[in-house]
Amino acid sequence: MRSLTQLLLVATVVFVNPWSHADQAPADPPRELVFLNWNEYVDQQVIEAFEKQHNARVKQVYFATEDETTELMITTGGRGFDVILVPGSSIASYARRNWLTPLDKGLLPHLEHVEERWIDAFDQSATYGSPYLWGTMGIVYRQDLVGEPPRSWRDLLEPRPEWRGKIQMPPDMLELVGVSLKAQGRSLNDESKEAFDQATALLLSQRPHVHDYAYPDLTNESKLVAGEVWMAVTYNGDALLLKENADDHPLSFVVPEEGALLWCDYLSISAQSRQPELAHAFLDFLQRPEMAARTAETLYYASTNRDAEPLLSEGHREDPIIHPPADVIQRSEFLTPKRPRTLKRWNSFHARLVEQ
Repeated sequence: MRSLTQLLLVATVVFVNPWSHADQAPADPPRELVFLNWNEYVDQQVIEAFEKQHNARVKQVYFATEDETTELMITTGGRGFDVILVPGSSIASYARRNWLTPLDKGLLPHLEHVEERWIDAFDQSATYGSPYLWGTMGIVYRQDLVGEPPRSWRDLLEPRPEWRGKIQMPPDMLELVGVSLKAQGRSLNDESKEAFDQATALLLSQRPHVHDYAYPDLTNESKLVAGEVWMAVTYNGDALLLKENADDHPLSFVVPEEGALLWCDYLSISAQSRQPELAHAFLDFLQRPEMAARTAETLYYASTNRDAEPLLSEGHREDPIIHPPADVIQRSEFLTPKRPRTLKRWNSFHARLVEQ
């Protein structure tokens, strides 16, 4: 649980700044902004502050996996959405399919607070994305159930007999194959036939030990809390939130010795947006340092916003799970876009694996 000092600091971040004039009744009905996002991946008080200041209503549409988002975009072409949460590794693909519109930097003055390395970290991210949050992927596990804790991806993929049916693996195809590639000491972006054959063989041999392919529930009803699952692959911030909700059950998070899967998420504007000016205002609002700090603190992730850092609690700034040390970063990688034939091969295998 957070300390009283942390809570008071976060409260200061939220309330010191005059966000809105809530006492002034709007003359016109609020404009609707449709935001395609992960569930619970934004601070609700930040949303409410934006709504009051801009006489708007933010309607969130949720997706469960990045594969699901891609399918949704293929079906709609982005119609019906204004702001879209896009992983950095997918921005170029989304832009190439004309799903995104280039950002008008003149409407985004608070981008000046973002660390430069995140602006152009991915192909086309400088043109189409406002950097949001970044982090790692590793293993969360029940200390009281697993015995000797996992230290490598291979521990997870060549599990002990007693872990049979007790492992939760990610549903996303690229993450799943990437974990298997890292377990072999390969790059998670290795697209060779040899790498694919070895990765899929390892995942198939692990299959009897897998409870299901899903991201962990983050509430106190999680299978990890119940003891139905003993370990799971998840994002670092989700692991910290899960620990907070785990009551007296001891949970730990580890970045395996081979390195992590790194990620950075961006907020982009749909090429079919009906509210492009309001969408730009939303992206700019979230880049205000006080809003970026509130978001990072609430979601347990590292902010891409340089000037948000002084507003964060000391506990957040110094947490090695949120801000991995340099040696962890050096062993880790971002996913990169894959060739169509690679995606076809991996998707075919993924469908067979999860349906077994």
